[in-house]
Amino acid sequence: MLGWRPFTAARPNRAHRSLARLQAHGALDELITQNVDGLHQRAGSRSVLDLHGRMDAVRCLACGAHEARAAFQARLERANPHWVEVGVIELRADSDAQLSTADFSDFVVPSCGACGGGPVKPDVVFFGGAIEPRVVALAAELVEACDALLVVGSTCSTYSAFRLVQRAVARAVPVGLLSLGPTRMH
Repeated sequence: MLGWRPFTAARPNRAHRSLARLQAHGALDELITQNVDGLHQRAGSRSVLDLHGRMDAVRCLACGAHEARAAFQARLERANPHWVEVGVIELRADSDAQLSTADFSDFVVPSCGACGGGPVKPDVVFFGGAIEPRVVALAAELVEACDALLVVGSTCSTYSAFRLVQRAVARAVPVGLLSLGPTRMH
């Protein structure tokens, strides 16, 4: 809840805008991202597959209904007005926040707005979680159809990214990799 507002304040950077320009000029057909922030779309990219989901939505674990995170955030804040003032010690890029308190016993998580009883979570794949099979299949189809693969800003340390590169390499598709640090690829 406390990390949401700073998370939404993030803006696309030069890499996001450059990829959007490549797509706008026809040099890039599809974009598959592990990012959950929606910054590619905000930069202007139109055909984006969010491999790990998006933080701007929540999903009910009981009925599967989706709700905009902004609407859920408003419900969170109404249910927990005193939590808005809790101090944040550390804020991570994914909106996770380490707080100045360890007692969460009075924190209220609203139930699903659709079914009224289900627990909700951000509509993202958390570390160790499984990507939806339809998303995996769509990513595989995109890689199967590509004539080149450009990987930007990923170390390919997650298997979800690594296996897409492996798939392209197996097809003898040229792969370019731009990353600031070491990667899983050889």
